Amino acid sequence: MFRLCLKDFYVNRSLPLVLVGIFSFYFVIFFLMEQQILEPTLFILLATLVLMYTDEKYKTGSLYCSLPVKRSTVVLARYVTLLFTILVVIGLVVLFTFLMKKSWPIGFPPPPGGWTLINWFNVLFPLALIFSIFFPLYFRFGYSKGVIWGFISTAVVGFFFVGLFYVMVSIKSGSWGLAQYTEGKENPIVAFITGVIGQAVGIFGKQNLLIFLSLLMIPLVFVSIMLSIKFYSRREF
Repeated sequence: MFRLCLKDFYVNRSLPLVLVGIFSFYFVIFFLMEQQILEPTLFILLATLVLMYTDEKYKTGSLYCSLPVKRSTVVLARYVTLLFTILVVIGLVVLFTFLMKKSWPIGFPPPPGGWTLINWFNVLFPLALIFSIFFPLYFRFGYSKGVIWGFISTAVVGFFFVGLFYVMVSIKSGSWGLAQYTEGKENPIVAFITGVIGQAVGIFGKQNLLIFLSLLMIPLVFVSIMLSIKFYSRREF
């Protein structure tokens, strides 16, 4: 499995340098101009999609299936590669944040706070949700169809999840209104999501909400791995 993970980065050995360069540029802009720490969710998503595309381009799936390598090992290697990518990129964010705060010019506004539990959650939960849906479809249909159906399914599941959460917190609070949480949000979709999150935090508290959603990631990822192994084991090349 370890060699399968190394293969992804060796075949795409120029990708990390490109992404680090782009990420460094945008990180500095956000830190200096926006007074924010750039969360790397989009960069991790793009990097993983590139790794998946490379496998499809060179038809490595059919090659692995002709070797004495279990298909379950191939599937698990993809999840481990994603985890390694997340940890490396988050490590870069923490390092850049530390370096920028240490070199913060005197006279500038106070620098933004360091990397917090909220930052971890804002990166891990969206990625866990997206790739828990993406990977089973990828291993079932391949890259092209898998990505298309992955984006569609993620959007559907995401809106269903937010809608279900809205019903739960509205029943719990006894109010279906979200106006007090949506000020300044012109986009109705962003306003709705922000309102639901704000109402949920007001009812359950930020810490309890984070614990609940973090625990939800565990069965989500486990089911995703089981489905990916099942689909890939039955797939014909």
